[in-house]
Amino acid sequence: VVRYSAGPSGCGKSASILPAFLESAKKPCGFTHYLHIACNNNDGNYFMFDEALLSTDDEEAELQGMAFMFECVKRLLNGERGVLISADDLPDDNAAELEKQINDFLRDRLPKSRILFHIDEHRKMCVKKGMESQSAAFRRGATSVLATLPNVDATVVATYLEPPAAEFKTKTFGPVVCRFPV
Repeated sequence: VVRYSAGPSGCGKSASILPAFLESAKKPCGFTHYLHIACNNNDGNYFMFDEALLSTDDEEAELQGMAFMFECVKRLLNGERGVLISADDLPDDNAAELEKQINDFLRDRLPKSRILFHIDEHRKMCVKKGMESQSAAFRRGATSVLATLPNVDATVVATYLEPPAAEFKTKTFGPVVCRFPV
């Protein structure tokens, strides 16, 4: 399940997620970690994908999105600022292997945690003109991989100006990803 918040600029979409996390953290079964993954509009500290490298194949683009998100999470937990992530930075693995690597990485780095992933301006991570289907597949892979990890207790919230579209309709490599408004 990927949750989302949509509305015009300046209405408090992103600003509302952190207070929700803090309120949850007060509860016994609340979140323990808040990971803000900005994809635009964050004073130069956001993650981008080199769209010139986007695959023309939807399944491959979805894999690129999964690998991109893994790289974002690794860099975020290593204290690195957001940067342009190119194909040279991405592992060359299949979906099952990527899911296992992300799962193992998060369990090792944040054991016994409940993670709130906030993917801010999620549609900006990949928007290549003329490749709308592949861009949506990329975003679907990037957002849904965090929501479907089998051994990590995680919730994903995406924020953007408009409700999510094609990126949350289905997931090629697993169950259908649902979307719920926050």
